[in-house]
Amino acid sequence: MLDIGCGNGDWLAFPKQAGWQVAGVEPDENARRAGSDRGFDIRPSLSDFSNEAFNALTLSHVIEHVHDPLSTLQTCHELLIPGATIFIDTPNLDSVGHRIYGKNWRGLEPPRHLVLFNREGLHRALEASGFVDIRFRRRFYPLSGMQLQSRLIASGIDPFSDAAPACRAPKFTASELLEATFSKKHTEFLTVTGRRAPS
Repeated sequence: MLDIGCGNGDWLAFPKQAGWQVAGVEPDENARRAGSDRGFDIRPSLSDFSNEAFNALTLSHVIEHVHDPLSTLQTCHELLIPGATIFIDTPNLDSVGHRIYGKNWRGLEPPRHLVLFNREGLHRALEASGFVDIRFRRRFYPLSGMQLQSRLIASGIDPFSDAAPACRAPKFTASELLEATFSKKHTEFLTVTGRRAPS
């Protein structure tokens, strides 16, 4: 399994404990060194794994940070063995939170987030990269945390600063909560899997 954007390897420990052989991609030198010191095979870029093949690739809140998502997905497709799986989690441009908070929505996160997707756009990008069996998954999303951070941004407060007030975000209305939780198109994040076609 290859985790792209693995940081210091914290998440890699879980599949390793489950019996996977794991490796990671991390461009940040300090994080990469910290993970390597823990015994993980972590390299600076996808191209460093060009001669290897994987049963699974994970990109958790990574695809929005790359300059050319389509090229990244095509490289991911090439690194997977036939029938293997890719997992992606990323902010949803069509989310309820974005609709409510607009330019202050926490998921925009400029300038770190370069390209954001909605459901249709991510599906097309995966399909164009050669993936099949593309499925969007339901999972729990941190609605209250996203809402609180968006409110702080709208108030001109850095949500990650020590000066950010320790207040609670008001709850979404019942209809907004239902839509953000169960709608196929309007969840805060998109979680999707796809496969390289079996040979």
